[in-house]
Amino acid sequence: MTKTLSLITLVLTISTSLFSEIGRNSLDLSIGFVDDKIKATSSTGTKVQSRIEGLTWSIGGSINAYSDSKTSYGLDIGAGISNGPDLSFTLGSTEGSFEFINYGIGLLPYYNYTSDTKLFASFNYAYYDYELDYLGLKTKADGNSYSLGLGIEKKLSAITITPGIFLGINPDDAESSIDDPDGITFSLPITLAQNENTEIGLGVSYTKFDDFTLNSTNFENTKLNFGLGYSHKF
Repeated sequence: MTKTLSLITLVLTISTSLFSEIGRNSLDLSIGFVDDKIKATSSTGTKVQSRIEGLTWSIGGSINAYSDSKTSYGLDIGAGISNGPDLSFTLGSTEGSFEFINYGIGLLPYYNYTSDTKLFASFNYAYYDYELDYLGLKTKADGNSYSLGLGIEKKLSAITITPGIFLGINPDDAESSIDDPDGITFSLPITLAQNENTEIGLGVSYTKFDDFTLNSTNFENTKLNFGLGYSHKF
């Protein structure tokens, strides 16, 4: 169960970090809703589903560290904090609670393909800390996750769409006999410019984690995240 939780905090940050315009300095705020499902199937065919869901928030910013009009290349550096302070956890018909905090930093090199189109890559690192409270027992953990991504930013008048695909990499735990699962995230933020320095946005992301087997039980994990964002450029 806990093998996939470390990547949840990372992909929450990814899905909302692109509300800001690439190539501009910005301060970004977002609130979101996460719905994470893990299905377990035993060797005898018995199925049990666990679920984590609830509201999250993020705050962060980015700086345009490099921009070259001659070559059309640039680099943004971003950092942020994400928090899910009171998420619900259910396993079958039994309920518990889950909370996390995530600190992330990332590099986003980009290329100005046309005046209204940018191609980008992303390299992200996150440190996470979470606590699961279930049946009166509290499980705490922290660790690191990484992601690599590719995407495109397309301006359509006042509307900007920024679809991207990201590979989440969860380093293996040397103390565990199980390989921590990686995951693929598909993200689609859409923003609307209110004026020259302000944007609001709506984002959705879907993540499919690698299946893994523990004690003859197969685990499948998917996650859906929605976000509302505000970005102030300066």
